[in-house]
Amino acid sequence: MTVTAKSDISKFQNISGESQAPAITFDDTFDVTFLDACNYPELITLDVKDQSNQGPGSDDYSGTTLVFTYLDHEATPSWCDVTVTCNNVQPTVPGITCTNLSNGNNGEITWVFDDTNYNSDSPPGTYTFTFDVSVNNQVT
Repeated sequence: MTVTAKSDISKFQNISGESQAPAITFDDTFDVTFLDACNYPELITLDVKDQSNQGPGSDDYSGTTLVFTYLDHEATPSWCDVTVTCNNVQPTVPGITCTNLSNGNNGEITWVFDDTNYNSDSPPGTYTFTFDVSVNNQVT
């Protein structure tokens, strides 16, 4: 990149009305490096969407498909890569496991519980899924 700075004071007069010195021109060349803002957490804004009303609600082992619809989080700058990873499910039981989601398509997780799950691997209760959201592999 080349930058030219030019000071043209020939059009100005001093207090006594005399013309000033001729213009001064200065040329210099330097390198400019543009860094990816996505690699600097302090430059990223993550608009976190409330997921609390997206859940499937209650079920009585009816065999009906239960759906959780994930609402995408939005990163600024928009070209940053947002990743959603299931961290854990509490309490831990064999029949309910972490399922990863995909940011960018309002992903879904589905379950079907019937009477066979009741006594074997998914007892009644409230299960909390915790997801980590990262931008360019930096957990936010």
